[in-house]
Amino acid sequence: MSESIYEGPYWRSNGSITIANQSMEELFYYLGKWQLLKEDRLTTEERYINWKLPIEEDDKMNDFLISFNHIPFASHAKSKSHIIMLMCAIYIEDTINKFLVFNINESIVNSIERMNSLQKMEIATAILNEKGFKGTHVYTGLKFIVDWRNQFAHGKMADMLKQESLRKTHVEHEPAEYPTLKNEIESLIKTIQYTDDVHKYIQKISIHKYTKWGSADLGQLVKNNKQLKKFYERYIKNMRKIDELC
Repeated sequence: MSESIYEGPYWRSNGSITIANQSMEELFYYLGKWQLLKEDRLTTEERYINWKLPIEEDDKMNDFLISFNHIPFASHAKSKSHIIMLMCAIYIEDTINKFLVFNINESIVNSIERMNSLQKMEIATAILNEKGFKGTHVYTGLKFIVDWRNQFAHGKMADMLKQESLRKTHVEHEPAEYPTLKNEIESLIKTIQYTDDVHKYIQKISIHKYTKWGSADLGQLVKNNKQLKKFYERYIKNMRKIDELC
């Protein structure tokens, strides 16, 4: 039997990456509707009845409202972006745990089980003598994912203050600007790219051949991310046009 064949045991996951891909398909649907609205190709029924879009006689006011995300498309799209980012964070944590189990001594794995993903990778790379992890783009990407996940899991937005009282964070803090669809798409694109970077790094430093494998599901998400980048470029152009109108 070929040494390249692996017959188990296999890691059982919760399917977070599948949820991310499904949510990406839904995100594209809402972004597509947003694009149709911008190009004035929605029917009257779609515009005012199905989606309850703002009815303004002044076209400039409609563009102004759209730019500030006062439409269902943007709201739904931002929600789907949050779901995908959260699923990426869960997927990365799961991938790191799998990496630990198959490459690091069990007693060490058990002792660091409750640490966050960044701390686990710092310890694992030190054990495997992978120097300089803290200064890599992979570390930066993983920190971004861990920080965002922690903020979101505790009811905070990325722009909120850290290590402050609940009142200062949720009541008194006034951000310079509130997150828009543009901000959410930027964060999502980065998150998916960072997720892929961390996964590839784990493949590279793995000793066990099982954790050297790639992920077809992650590959699909990365492929969709390329399409998302194209939409983002069109979005920026549209926002510039709105700025000229308002």
